[in-house]
Amino acid sequence: MTTQTSTPPAGVPAGMPSTPSAASAGLAARLGRGAIALAILATSAAGTTILVGRLNAGGLDAVEIALIALYAILILWIGSAFWFCVAGAIWWLNQRRLTGTAAQHVPEPDAARIPAAPDGGARAAILMPVYNEPADRVFAAMQAIYESVHQAGGLHLFDFYVLSDSTDPEHWVWEERCWLSVTGHLGADGKFYYRRRRDNAGRKPGNIAEFCRRWGGHYDYMAVLDADSVMDGRTLVEMVRRMDADPGTALLQCWPRPVNGRTLFARLQQFSASLVGRLVVAGLGWVSGRGSTYWGHNAIIRVDAFAQCCGLPKLSGKPPLGGEILSHDFVEAALLVRAGWAVRIAPDLAGSYEEAPPNLLQSLSRDRRWCQGNMQHLRVLFARRLHWMSRVNLLVGIMSFVSAPLWAVFVGLTIVQAGRADVWDPIADGGAPTPQAAGPLGVDMLAAVAQETQVIGLLALAAVLLLGPKVMGALLVAFDPTLRRSHAGIGRLVAGLGLETLLSALAASVMMVMHARFVIEVLAGRAVKWSAQQRDADRVSWAECWRAHGAQTGLGAALALGTAVGAPTLFWWLSPVVLGLLVAVPLSYLLGQADAGAWLQSRRLFATPEEGTAPAVLARCRELVDTADGMDRPALAQAIADPWLNAVHVALIPHADRPAPPRPALADAFARARRDGLAALSADDWKLLLADSTATRELHLAGAK
Repeated sequence: MTTQTSTPPAGVPAGMPSTPSAASAGLAARLGRGAIALAILATSAAGTTILVGRLNAGGLDAVEIALIALYAILILWIGSAFWFCVAGAIWWLNQRRLTGTAAQHVPEPDAARIPAAPDGGARAAILMPVYNEPADRVFAAMQAIYESVHQAGGLHLFDFYVLSDSTDPEHWVWEERCWLSVTGHLGADGKFYYRRRRDNAGRKPGNIAEFCRRWGGHYDYMAVLDADSVMDGRTLVEMVRRMDADPGTALLQCWPRPVNGRTLFARLQQFSASLVGRLVVAGLGWVSGRGSTYWGHNAIIRVDAFAQCCGLPKLSGKPPLGGEILSHDFVEAALLVRAGWAVRIAPDLAGSYEEAPPNLLQSLSRDRRWCQGNMQHLRVLFARRLHWMSRVNLLVGIMSFVSAPLWAVFVGLTIVQAGRADVWDPIADGGAPTPQAAGPLGVDMLAAVAQETQVIGLLALAAVLLLGPKVMGALLVAFDPTLRRSHAGIGRLVAGLGLETLLSALAASVMMVMHARFVIEVLAGRAVKWSAQQRDADRVSWAECWRAHGAQTGLGAALALGTAVGAPTLFWWLSPVVLGLLVAVPLSYLLGQADAGAWLQSRRLFATPEEGTAPAVLARCRELVDTADGMDRPALAQAIADPWLNAVHVALIPHADRPAPPRPALADAFARARRDGLAALSADDWKLLLADSTATRELHLAGAK
């Protein structure tokens, strides 16, 4: 095992180039980042200046000043996203110039580039933390990754771990059975490990921290996955090679592309990511440089650096703003950069995949957790000695949710202003002036034209900033033959882009209202509960959609009526927002249907490269899930009745560090199982019995049924 240090290698200060060519590249990167920053500020200044000119006809009052301040913040926010995409497009064009294609690639296996093991070579662990997830999908993914790594010639580099925090006893037994099946099929004894924590304190960060304490000393690197992650073996081997080649890098983040979507919503997310996601990731990676962020999975991490730097603080006070940090990944990246390590994004590496939420309701449920975690970053943002880029990354995460209530307030103030004087009406008095009324110099006419030009300028700026990334992504695909074919050609690409823009615009107002609600709930002290994600729903019901979006429909109706009566011109300007709210229920229902997704797929709309020709590791994972050989869900009673499963379960119960369960309750559950049979046991009874090796073994020996 190679020896790692807890600080970056000495010799060259962090971030300083060591060769003339590196110095030129570093200067170019700094100049590029400066140009992006100036472009963002100039965009915000231009938009704000236009709005000031439109409102400043007779001086500014409090409402108008508030409108201008909010607009300046919001235009800065969407302008940043636009210019990050511009940077990403430039990066991809340069990549195409250097490699001949703009498509992401998986590096071909090359034995000469794989670090050698056993003579002091690097060692890495692949970790998949799980929490009450479908075990057949989890272990199918790990088996597919294992086989892919083996085919890439890198099996000697990696060990594999499934780290369970599952609390449902049925999931414990299911995970154990799947582990038995997979390790037996692969002959992976000594390479493939399963461990379930009894005390899941700290959630996923606590799970990873325990791994580092117990087994981290055996490894140089750990590749952290999510329960829905799949990664190509060649990509994992290449990530190890890059970490070995750059001892100053502590974390290398690979972009997880959404795949396997069946519902319309999931396929919409896949298509959008394929067009715009690649630009965002490349732009963020280039602008952030060695101060990039971490998304919590599909990344490789230097274990020693992580263990030394990433002990998360417990925030003072109670949740939601206090307690354990939910969005741990951004903070962990910031702590690594603060210690002098580099955190980088590798936008050129493909072979990294995840699954998108199947419907809008599940996406919003996930966003609620993220909102609480990102709002906690307000407590971290001004921590001492953080790198400025880390503060920017934290602020971006905060603004991804805070922007929603800001937009809501902006819309509200616009309605208030329109009730006094409709600022969106090109002619202040509601009628077109005649040349005679304009006076000899046509001053009134010129003023009216100027006002109309200002409104058009604001609209044009908004259209460019919001639609520009989609157009750039589509052009990047259209002008690359490989990407163009993988998206089913120009015609379907354009049709998909139009449909994606329409559906995303309608969903945007729903997301705005819900995100604003999430922020208010967090600030009001309402904390979220930790629950397993639903990843495989093929449809949602009308009742679910009405419960989730009924209030938004009412809000849309109120906005439509109020603006139609009080500010007719504003009604048309706000019609996209109002329409999205009015159709929230049927839109959410449609997006959550697998039938709608299949209909579009049959016509090759929203096509993506992974959908046309599935990468081998994804195809293998799907095959394993479909066959589920030996990975079907067992009944709880099998943990008692099946000799082999019972023996393995008893062996896997943690002994040294587990607190003894309450003896009276355990004795009562044991007696009930002997007297009334296993079918009489409750879920709490099963938790007690399956956590106790003696009770589980004795029930097996007694032949309990």
